[in-house]
Amino acid sequence: MASLRNIAITILRLQGEANLAKATRAARNDPDRALKLAGITIN
Repeated sequence: MASLRNIAITILRLQGEANLAKATRAARNDPDRALKLAGITIN
């Protein structure tokens, strides 16, 4: 699980997020956005 979290944080950093705590909360609250950041699309 720690590895998945680290990958998610790396993706957020690459997207230019400055506040990682705020960005991870936002991603947690909006799963569609989190999937989109990871390059996963749902039809």
